[in-house]
Amino acid sequence: MVSFLLPNNEIIINNIAPTHFHDGISFSFWISTATAINDNITIVYFKEKNDGMSYIKINLRMEKLYVEINSKQCSFDFDIPLETWELITIHLIPNDNKTLILVNYGNNSKVADNNNNQEYKGCKIDCKFIPKYDVICVVNKVEQQSKNPAFMGPFFLSKLLDDKEMNEILANWPNTSLSF
Repeated sequence: MVSFLLPNNEIIINNIAPTHFHDGISFSFWISTATAINDNITIVYFKEKNDGMSYIKINLRMEKLYVEINSKQCSFDFDIPLETWELITIHLIPNDNKTLILVNYGNNSKVADNNNNQEYKGCKIDCKFIPKYDVICVVNKVEQQSKNPAFMGPFFLSKLLDDKEMNEILANWPNTSLSF
């Protein structure tokens, strides 16, 4: 059985040390929906506590994933299969004065390996999120109620994940079909 977070039931994680962002992070989550996602879902939002101006916001709407860092944005097109749990991982990697953003999803695959069934996309944003103060993280926020909401399953925030770690996650988590 896979447990999930109900829409509009956000989780707040306080006091994430700023050093956790210096070498890059990965945020992974399982998502499932019975219909196309029409609502704007804030998957995760990071904000520096004492600053208020530095943030990362990751939204999902329709068939796009939007990553915004301090008002600069990029987006990724992809299709989430209906009635199936799908793993999506977002990697945020500081690189000079930019942030490299890698998004991967799909089962039985590797990060950045285009020789298999992995869907893999990347972009760069011309700014970095390197906080000086503790960070607040809000997970699973929906702006308005929906008749057919998406469900978020297990999620985790970690150091930057490599290919081996991603394969272990994919091998050890269920790929469950849902009945709606």
